[in-house]
Parts: sequence; structure tokens; C-alpha cells
Amino acid sequence: MSEGRYVAATPSHINLAAFQSGVVGTIGDDVVTNEGVAETPKRITIAGSQSGVGGTSRDVGLERAKTVAGGSSYQGRDPDGRSGVQHMGAAEGQPSEAWAVWTHPQTIMPLIGAGLGGLLLGISFVVFCRLPAPAQKPAETLRDLASTVLTTVGWIGLYYIFLFMEAHTANRMWVRAAVIAKRHGVQPKKLSEFKYFNAGGWQTLSAKRTVVNMIEQAFPFMLSLWMHAVFVDARRAGRLGWTYISFRALYPYAFNLMRKTKGMSIFASTFPGYAMILLLIWPVVFSAYTLDDTHLCERVGQCVA
Repeated sequence: MSEGRYVAATPSHINLAAFQSGVVGTIGDDVVTNEGVAETPKRITIAGSQSGVGGTSRDVGLERAKTVAGGSSYQGRDPDGRSGVQHMGAAEGQPSEAWAVWTHPQTIMPLIGAGLGGLLLGISFVVFCRLPAPAQKPAETLRDLASTVLTTVGWIGLYYIFLFMEAHTANRMWVRAAVIAKRHGVQPKKLSEFKYFNAGGWQTLSAKRTVVNMIEQAFPFMLSLWMHAVFVDARRAGRLGWTYISFRALYPYAFNLMRKTKGMSIFASTFPGYAMILLLIWPVVFSAYTLDDTHLCERVGQCVA
């Protein structure tokens, strides 16, 4: 078995020459020449998938080679289907394998739910845009609350898009890993390891954080939205709410760019969201000084009547 120091944390290629002290070396039964070309490579055992210092060895199936400076590099995939964050770079599957992954019922079914969520989001936004603009005042009738209701419906639509896309991502990574495991003749991982743990790597982490972060911010956003509509300005509450939803929709894209931007990209979604919540809640605090018991009792009486 050939050994060498493997220092890259997220490699998409492995330089075969790096596994030997010289330019010419042997990997398994295959010979690496000084041009860096390996003859029919099958698998490489890497000690320590992250830092190369100790760790568990993994067999990495190789696909196709291409020549780079200093030796031949190979794109590979881990038999358990993990992404390049933990082990090898994301692999290019065979066309038949990709078709099997994307046409699997476990992959398709969550997309239907995400599509319905998108339909709910789109319809509520269109209806919101067609509403007549009410006076800038607190809501006094159910009609005044229409914009806030539609904003809430739009938020629910986006939530279900994220929720079903999380299920789709976990299922797709699990099906992909099962297809690869079958080709390599190894035991595939269980679906639960992709849905509830980190077997899916960065992609499933991104999908999970998108849902969890939306739930984390749901309570302050919804309370601020409705209090602003009832006590300050119903129409403005709807506008600020849809602005919040727009920036919330950017979260999965911003999260996926974190590795390239050193974590800064996520602020493009979260900071504007915080700003919208502050714009909703602060006027509610100040409006508390303008309310009196008589006015409040009259409004409650109108609602009861």
C-alpha cells in the first residue's frame, strides 16, 4: 500500500505523485511513470481523510484521469457518497447513475411538495401586489389585514419550499450513495444518517441550516409583523414582510458561498432580515405611548360586535 501526506481539507483531485517520495512509484499493482500517468488505476487507500496524520483509511473509487503539472490527478468518489468537504471532491457519476438518482421516487417526491410551496408563495405575492393600497393607519377591519395575511401565507410557502428541499437533498444524497455502493459492492448507509446526521456532507448541512435558521427567526418576525399591522400601519407591515421574505429566500445561496467568502456571504441574507424585524418592532414600541384605554376599548367593542 502506498502512503503519503494528505494535507488538503477539501480536495477535488489527488496528485498521485504526492504519494511517493520520488517521481516514479508504485500504487497497488499500478505503476506511476515520470509523466504522471497511471495504468488502469482501481482504488487508492488514503490514511487520514482530513489532515493525513492518522485517521481511518478509506478506499476511494477512481473515475477518469487528467494530467496536471507534477503528476496525474484523478477525480474520485467515496463509496458512501460523501461530498468533498469530508473526503473526496464531488464526483461525476455515469449518465446511467445520474438518471437513476434523479428519477428515483425518493428524489422526486419532495420536489412536488417544494413546487406546491412555490405556487403558494407566488400566488400570495401576486394577490398582494394587486391589493388596493389602504390608508397608512393601524388595521381597523379585516380588509385592512389582507396584506398581512398574504405576507404570512407567502412566508409559509417559502418555509415549505425549504422544508421539502431539505428532504430532497438528503434523499438524493442517500440514493446517490446507494448507487455508488452497489457499483463498488459495499454496504450502503441508512437514510437516517443523511437526514439526521452529516453523512451527506455540505449539501445536506446547507439544507438543514436553511430550515433551522428560518424557524429560529420565525417567532420574532411573525410577532413583529402582526403587531405592526395592528398598532402602526397595516400596509407597511406587508411591504416590510415581503422584503424580509425576499432576503430570507437568499439564505441557501448565501450559505453555499460561505466557504469561498470565509463566512461573509451569509450576512447578505441575515443582516437585512434583522433590519426588517427592527423596522417592524420599533414603531410598535413607540406607538404604545399613543394608545389610550378608551380607544382600545372601542376597537375591541367593534371586533366583538
